[in-house]
Amino acid sequence: MVLRVVELAAWVAGPSAAGVLADWGADVIKVEPPGGDPQRRVFQAIGVSVAAAPPFELDNRGKRSVVARPALRRGPRGDEPPARHGRRVHHQLPAGRLERLDLDHATLRAQYPRLIYAGVTGYGMEGPDRNRPGYDIGAFWARSSMAATHVPPGTMPIAVRSAVGDHATGITTVAGIMAALYERERTGEGRLVSTSLLRTGMYLMGWDLGIYLRFGRIQSTRPVSATRRRCSTATGPATGPCSGHRAGAGRHWPGLLAAIERPELADDPRFGSSPDRAKNSEALVAELDDVFRTRTREEWARRFDIHDVWWAPVNTIPDAIQDPQAIAAWGFRRHAGGGWRRPVPGGGVAGGLRRPRPPRRPRARRGRAHRRGARRARPLTSHRIIREPALSGEKTRQYGEGARALKTGRASLPEARRRPRGTRARP
Repeated sequence: MVLRVVELAAWVAGPSAAGVLADWGADVIKVEPPGGDPQRRVFQAIGVSVAAAPPFELDNRGKRSVVARPALRRGPRGDEPPARHGRRVHHQLPAGRLERLDLDHATLRAQYPRLIYAGVTGYGMEGPDRNRPGYDIGAFWARSSMAATHVPPGTMPIAVRSAVGDHATGITTVAGIMAALYERERTGEGRLVSTSLLRTGMYLMGWDLGIYLRFGRIQSTRPVSATRRRCSTATGPATGPCSGHRAGAGRHWPGLLAAIERPELADDPRFGSSPDRAKNSEALVAELDDVFRTRTREEWARRFDIHDVWWAPVNTIPDAIQDPQAIAAWGFRRHAGGGWRRPVPGGGVAGGLRRPRPPRRPRARRGRAHRRGARRARPLTSHRIIREPALSGEKTRQYGEGARALKTGRASLPEARRRPRGTRARP
């Protein structure tokens, strides 16, 4: 049995979760407004004119798309909600709007008890801000305390890279859906799965939040000079033993001194114990910086490996794409047409993801499109993404009235439903 997913979502967080499910073999039908998902035009919005949209392609791979306007209380057949045609509904719309459309969890579950209903929101499905729009830079990064905690007190927070919080929330959504599917196999009942950008951000800040809840204290974010997390070598930066807090750990200290050939630092009273090294971290970081500049990163890498000292390169994006370990770990997959590779989500199976064959569907008989109405979904694969819907004014009006595309393009929607089978609309 193929899991069918109806996706009522745009931008990143919701579509990223459905994209993972499509990778795992689900039949995902993406419902888009007449103008298409705004993510299709993400570059045009900032004044860049390019034909492709890699962010949209990444999160919408393997899906089919249908154009509709979710402003009516009718589904694809005119009298049934979209859930009738899916075993899981996945949305990213404000809770209040869903209730007005009769697409909220309580309404759909009352009609379809086995339905798994996944809601991805900015701030949750309850509370005073449940209808507030949320982006990851606000709900995930700023409001969760993450932005303020990553810089010293009084310093302007830095911005998070695009879609970091969205993709983290998407993975948590997939985990909740899989747990709900397992529960349904045992009980026969569906359930609500709810995730939010805010809650995901707070979970990722769980150590700091838990310490404050327990002890009422916050670990101070110290200046870079005191807790340098990367070191400058002769050929490029790396992270690892140059970090003051890591070098201070007792089990790393002897191997580090052997690798850098500075055994006398073990007898320096400033660095005698882990608390001493933490107290004098600025001086320790300065000593290590002077040492690391004497060799290339490749030379230090060999020495660290010999002495069992952990380290990692500070990769740029081009470095990461060419990293042989990232390739071996199935971090990327090549398009079916060759050339460009796209990242693969971290939730893949061992040995990489194998794209299952799409489910076979019966051919539409003559006249079925008039009776059932909804425009046939088109494939949204990783190498063949349908372009922004190019609709005439008349067709756009037809989609807005009932999310339907009439073959003749002449009859109104009510006339199409009333016509006997096999008859044509009047000119």
